[in-house]
Amino acid sequence: MKYQFTWLLVLLCVLYAADAQGQSISLDSVNSSALHGTSTDTVVTQELITFFIRVTNSTDEEIAALTNGFRVYSPDGASWTTTTADTIGAIGVGLFPGGFFINYAGIDGSGADTVGFGGFTINPGGLPPGFTDVAYAVTIGPIADEYDGTHVCLDSSFYPPTNIWLWSTYAGVTAYYPSWDGPHCFYVQGPPDADDDGVTDSLDNCPLTPNPDQTDVDNDGSGDVCDNCPQTPNANQADQDSDGVGNACDNCPATPNPDQLNDDSDGLGNACDNCPGVYNPDQEDNEGDGLGDLCDPDDDNDGILDDGDGSGTIGDNPCTGGQSSDCDDNCQFDYNPAQEDDDANGVGNECEGCCMGELRGNADYDPDDKINIQDLSFTVRWLFLGGPSHPCFEEGDVDGDGQINVLDMVGIVNYLFAGYLDQIQPCP
Repeated sequence: MKYQFTWLLVLLCVLYAADAQGQSISLDSVNSSALHGTSTDTVVTQELITFFIRVTNSTDEEIAALTNGFRVYSPDGASWTTTTADTIGAIGVGLFPGGFFINYAGIDGSGADTVGFGGFTINPGGLPPGFTDVAYAVTIGPIADEYDGTHVCLDSSFYPPTNIWLWSTYAGVTAYYPSWDGPHCFYVQGPPDADDDGVTDSLDNCPLTPNPDQTDVDNDGSGDVCDNCPQTPNANQADQDSDGVGNACDNCPATPNPDQLNDDSDGLGNACDNCPGVYNPDQEDNEGDGLGDLCDPDDDNDGILDDGDGSGTIGDNPCTGGQSSDCDDNCQFDYNPAQEDDDANGVGNECEGCCMGELRGNADYDPDDKINIQDLSFTVRWLFLGGPSHPCFEEGDVDGDGQINVLDMVGIVNYLFAGYLDQIQPCP
């Protein structure tokens, strides 16, 4: 309980004064940061600041009455909105059942705010010998950001309104003036702003990179200047290859390539593209040698080039009759260095017989073995857009003339849209 207790002066005026003999009052911590050990001399703006005060009775006598005061002030003009005080532990009415009082004077957050703690007991009791504990708490604040760089101090003061700093034994024959280890002054620091851009760290979307405008185009919480994918939302900023480009926008997420070069514009960066100069978003690689089929001159690694005659068209001059040079590999995707072709039809023995059903035309070689629009698209891509080669030459060579050309495309078109089968040859 907190009461104005002006007549306590009467009780204490009869005491005989004595110097401090083992009684002390000291500042123990501020906002739970211990001053002894992990010390701090800084308090921050926009937060309540609590001074925790330790009371020690090292005498062999009980202290039956006490009055102490403290003032909080700023030597360079800082101010705050409130000042409050309270007791901690048993030092209140638990030890001073006669009454314990907390009085205030000038608590307007400017100049010096004064807080007094006073109590007494009628029966034996009070502050026992050997007592030491954090007993008082004085709280001020918050201090506005504009006072960054100023100071706030805690010092002893007289107990208001009677202006006494005094302890008394139960017998009333001895008065003590406990020592005080202050004053204590603390630097007032505004909220941290590591990059000094005027936006405090707790609100800054790039706390380590100056960006006063806080622009965040993709609205993922990371400002553009520190976002590793400024145009693509990626709140976690994951970057598997640690190249400074986030996984969400990295064209080689597992291969470092900070320059993101992609010469063929196929969506894969040069650093991880198996055909960096040829558009091949599907990255097909028949023999798994790391070189994509569209740029691999020998897809089956049998020593016979896919376009062995150098005409620029694969399969227009297949090797036959034991020929293995200046002609195209007669099994582009199947290893056959001897280029054996018993029936001399331009399709090597190794890959002949891949035709699935009764009719040719399954150009994309899908398991359903039906001629459909996908087979037409596959053939068009190979003929005109540099698409992948036909997995089964026989299926692509619709008219069975030993070549895959425009006539085969026409055969598929006539079948799909006119129902003509005269250009679709049976599988061999």
